[in-house]
Amino acid sequence: MDKGGELMKIKLAMVDTDEKYLSKISSVFNKKYPNEIEIYTFSKRDAFIEIFKNQRMDVVLVNEEFLGDDLRRENTQVACLTESLDITEVSGFPAVCKYQRVDLICKEVKSLCAELDTKVSYSLSGSQSPIILFHGASGGLGTSTAAIGSALHMAEQGHTEEWLYKRCTCTGFKYNTFRSVVCD
Repeated sequence: MDKGGELMKIKLAMVDTDEKYLSKISSVFNKKYPNEIEIYTFSKRDAFIEIFKNQRMDVVLVNEEFLGDDLRRENTQVACLTESLDITEVSGFPAVCKYQRVDLICKEVKSLCAELDTKVSYSLSGSQSPIILFHGASGGLGTSTAAIGSALHMAEQGHTEEWLYKRCTCTGFKYNTFRSVVCD
């Protein structure tokens, strides 16, 4: 995620009854990924919900006994912490095994975050505006050229446009994204 040229940290909440596990995982995340992930841990669901009401979280990993539909919220990905790698989904939520290497958990957190990045909505005067997305996985593919060409074509047709530029690194890959928002 990019904010004014500055890399934003992924806000991760982990909710589990095992305080010892939370302490260890938090320590490792803070040591290995201090510039990528801001981690919050909770062993009590009520304490988490109180914070969750007022604070943005990108990804929430929660144990099965704390899982609930009240955790579903726009711009937040929720996954169930499981004890097995064989489980892929719990009650409609994706599953993440808590007993795996931290780099693999981090990779799954980034993957969940990347899914958030694809849910684009842009409102202009209360109505939804169409969005044209140009995305290239690496430099030199012509993404910028295609985006500019499309903007010129749309301008020739009398459309006005607003541009959003984003450099995304949350998936572990660095790529540029141009979004052309057609504003009539």
